[in-house]
Amino acid sequence: MHDCKITQIGSCICTGEPLTAGGPDVLRNSSFPFGSWIHPGLRMARTMDPLAKKIFKGVLVAELAGIFGAYFLFKKMNTSQDFRQTMSKKFPFILEVYYKSIEHSGMYGIREQDQEKWLNSKN
Repeated sequence: MHDCKITQIGSCICTGEPLTAGGPDVLRNSSFPFGSWIHPGLRMARTMDPLAKKIFKGVLVAELAGIFGAYFLFKKMNTSQDFRQTMSKKFPFILEVYYKSIEHSGMYGIREQDQEKWLNSKN
């Protein structure tokens, strides 16, 4: 077997020969229902290194936590004007992202309502 890459479906970059069933460098892929043939260079390892598995799981958990955190933060800002005021003092850049996202979705006037209420509450 030689190490090579596929240039297009069915041909080898090393020899230019078509990869056909029964060739020495082509293996039967039993996971496909109609009997596709694959080049050995395209096979993926079935097992992962334990460290790689832990890193993958950690990245996946971090991404899910970020998605859920962003969702709950958006939900809280969307339902509480007082929370938006707190966000304007502590994290104004996050509040700006919130305003831009709701304006992008077609909801206008929230920013103006907040500013009007906060201005009136100071007086």
